[in-house]
Amino acid sequence: MKVQSISHSNEIEHTCEPFQLVRANSDSDDSCWGVCTFHTLEQIRTLQAIWQTLKNESGHRTDIEAEFNRYVSLAESLPDHEPYALLLLKEGKPHAMLVGILGFVEIPCKFGYLEVLKPSLKGITVTYGGYLGDLGEETCRKLVGHLYASTCRKQADVVIFRQLPLDSPLYSVFRKQIPALCRNHFLKIDGHWQMSIPDQTDAFYAYHSSKTRQTLRRQVRQIKSKFQVRLAECTDAGSMPEILSHAAAISSRTYQHGLGCGLIDDAPTRKQLTTAAENGWLQLHVLYLNNEPCAFQFGLRYEGRYFLQQMGFNPDLKQWHAGTVLFLKVLERLCEDPEVNCFDFGFGDAEYKKRFGTNYWEESTLYLYAPRVYPVFVNMLHATVSGLSEGMRFLAQKTGIEGKIKRKWRNLLQK
Repeated sequence: MKVQSISHSNEIEHTCEPFQLVRANSDSDDSCWGVCTFHTLEQIRTLQAIWQTLKNESGHRTDIEAEFNRYVSLAESLPDHEPYALLLLKEGKPHAMLVGILGFVEIPCKFGYLEVLKPSLKGITVTYGGYLGDLGEETCRKLVGHLYASTCRKQADVVIFRQLPLDSPLYSVFRKQIPALCRNHFLKIDGHWQMSIPDQTDAFYAYHSSKTRQTLRRQVRQIKSKFQVRLAECTDAGSMPEILSHAAAISSRTYQHGLGCGLIDDAPTRKQLTTAAENGWLQLHVLYLNNEPCAFQFGLRYEGRYFLQQMGFNPDLKQWHAGTVLFLKVLERLCEDPEVNCFDFGFGDAEYKKRFGTNYWEESTLYLYAPRVYPVFVNMLHATVSGLSEGMRFLAQKTGIEGKIKRKWRNLLQK
């Protein structure tokens, strides 16, 4: 399979003719396949029409992270990294595409929440859902084979597939095709939950048990009886600065912030939220108690789905269940929106997701390490720590103390 890296954006137009240049010329079974790679935003922007066409041909509903404008805004917010797109051609025509970010990444060697080591490697991080087009087994073999060849050519030390569904062809091909020394082991399997959004809030309550309905309604009544409750909604760039600053202040006190994944009020975040607002995706809510911000929820509304990005609450007000009350208030508005029918809870397997979710699948992050000494050493190091961590987690589950340990860690990370 012949590989060509396009170095000038004017070499690619939205027609098939330029792609004939990268068609493989061998007489083997690979003769009809070719690959182009793109490494600048200028080049990526020339792919917008092809991107949309392949997205429409994917045969599955893509995640918002793989939406073109969303991807560009995320890439723009990472000045020390560069965009990466791999376009697979069949008979000279675009057939499939894989998109991500190229730059130095830290490989987290964690024992539970405790980060033991974080060696750095030059890596390609594939965007969540960033695989478009015909993703049959043969296509996946070509994509994975090219990425492995890229690590052999020292273009990257590691390729990271974030949260691949376990039942996807790409996951299956990866596990079969990549040598044991060059792929991660002791995989952490995470659940991914979604919830069907009914037309009325009453239908949501009716889906749950009588005990759950009573508990949720009691929590709403209690907080209203104690505080003056106000909900602020941000869907446009004009109201975003003030509400974002309040949301970020709440987030700074959460355990997620302690793990490095909180909501931050900085220039890259404002740029991403502005892009979201301009495209009609932004859904940022803050719950105020007696005019003090106490909980926030950040989501993106896209193609009939609400994608939860981040949420948090002031830990001092934990007894008032402010996060749950805000979730219910946002859900009320989503039920009134005829264009939204699905609530996507995002990564992770938290209790509230199990509580409210109606659809579930399993995912895991895959690492493809270059067949060189240092990347393989990092893989072995990561596998050792991950194996010990998973072993201890298994024991904690069997003895019934996993929940207690998690709560203690989260309490330590909260401020």
